Amino acid sequence: QLKPSNRNDSVFHIFERLNTGGTQLKPQEIRNAVYRGEIVNKLQELNNADGWMNILGLKKKDKNQKDVELVLRLLSLYKRHAEYEKPMLKFLNCSMKDESSFNSERAIEFSVRFPLVVARISRLIQRPFRPKGVLNSASLEAVMLALMESELDISDAELTERYHRVMNNEEFQRLISGSTTDALVLKGRIDVAKRIMDGGVL
Repeated sequence: QLKPSNRNDSVFHIFERLNTGGTQLKPQEIRNAVYRGEIVNKLQELNNADGWMNILGLKKKDKNQKDVELVLRLLSLYKRHAEYEKPMLKFLNCSMKDESSFNSERAIEFSVRFPLVVARISRLIQRPFRPKGVLNSASLEAVMLALMESELDISDAELTERYHRVMNNEEFQRLISGSTTDALVLKGRIDVAKRIMDGGVL
């Protein structure tokens, strides 16, 4: 389990409690102020990946940085979802601290794979990750992690067919609704996505 320093964790919660005035800061805005380092710049850079705004259905960056927070969520879970424990907010805070310099092998690998997967999904799938018409971040998280972590070289046709198989899978549909940040639910949907995207039959 990732553990933040007591100091930064305390500062984050102080920010949260004081954050009651006019324009309230959102969690990612607070993180940017508390957890300094190269990670702040890198998350912004990755948020500019070609096709990312298209996947999110945004015409411009989210003013509350929910788009950046989604990149952080993917980074935090990349090759570490087995370690995930809720609450998600604390898990993301831990990752923000532990990857502050953004020079670990895992972070560097993520920064290469994320834009490649984003570009491919944006090109192949129209309005992805919308099982009920609006963006479902739990499905986005599971499918994108499955693709980023896969060592298989699959064709565009295979990717498209497997994407639709994941999204239409009854177990997966159950795991992307309800308590989506529960550890067993989160790990379960990533497992389903990985097995199908890697060519397994469920």
